[in-house]
Amino acid sequence: MKVKTADLTRPALDWAVGTALQLPVEICQIFQYGRPNGQHYISTGETDKDGAEVDFEPSEEWSQGGPIIEQEHLEVSPTLSNTKWVAGYPNNPTSKQYWSNGSTPLIAAMRCFVAAHLGDEVDVPDELLRCRTPW
Repeated sequence: MKVKTADLTRPALDWAVGTALQLPVEICQIFQYGRPNGQHYISTGETDKDGAEVDFEPSEEWSQGGPIIEQEHLEVSPTLSNTKWVAGYPNNPTSKQYWSNGSTPLIAAMRCFVAAHLGDEVDVPDELLRCRTPW
């Protein structure tokens, strides 16, 4: 389903970031008591030092989103009201400027990154839009 990039939230936003990075993104079901609970997370196949799968959450985890901000030279700052954040991509390769808002610096930055690489609308897998998320 087509969704405005400005409206993306996790895990759909994380999926879009992985897609923009051309990573092997996989939508994984969260199970509770052996049954799917309607929530999903994104995996790229990365594992930690113990071999456990690492969730791909660049819109939540600075260890994943921070390097994207640094590598892409995104600008992130609070809005004048200090209740939201704005991220800018003024120096991207296409010379077009992109700006996005979000409730956190990472959400604003990842929306901006996705908009610059995938456009103002993204075709997101339906299961990511139907899932119940606690965030």
